[in-house]
Amino acid sequence: SNNDVSFERALHNLTRCEIHTFDPTLKAAYRGRAFSKFHAIGLGEVLRSSGTNASSFKVKQLLTIMKDLGHEGRRIDVLKIDCEGCEWDALRPAFAAMQAGTLSIGQLLIEVHVRRQTSRRVNGFFSAALAANLRLFSKERNHWGCDGWKCVEFSFVDKAQACRAFASTHCPRVLDSSTALNELCGGASGGARWRRKGHPLRTTGGR
Repeated sequence: SNNDVSFERALHNLTRCEIHTFDPTLKAAYRGRAFSKFHAIGLGEVLRSSGTNASSFKVKQLLTIMKDLGHEGRRIDVLKIDCEGCEWDALRPAFAAMQAGTLSIGQLLIEVHVRRQTSRRVNGFFSAALAANLRLFSKERNHWGCDGWKCVEFSFVDKAQACRAFASTHCPRVLDSSTALNELCGGASGGARWRRKGHPLRTTGGR
């Protein structure tokens, strides 16, 4: 967020999906109310400012936020996160829920802050994402900040969604047959079967 609503505006113009933006640090009036619902809360357990005088903000776990919004059982098509280091703890229960099949996220776009992180913790984070059937499709360092290398933008896609996208561009007739699609994808999402009727569009974005 930080009141940069370019992502929300572009997503709204492209998909007309339902968008939620979260930022507990925003002081000014939110600029994207025409296409996104704003919530003055953050993601995680403890969110602190990056300055020398650390401050605590109101934060909640992703599953708690979804429950509060009445979105339990609904799919998140795109989850965009930049929470200044909260990702290491905040996403653990989300990855576990995805692995258990109780949470579905189509794409995860996240800035990972590697400052003061051990290799063991970094490996654990990506191993958990892999176990949640997320597959990396893009990465780019943030060369404008974080000393040019301590923040990296990673983009993940759900394995089943990636398979369906591949089928739509390379063998679209497969999409007309649930059996053929399952054979092509080989149980792409934890052995779950495809359902031709999709979930309602849902996007949760923000800090």
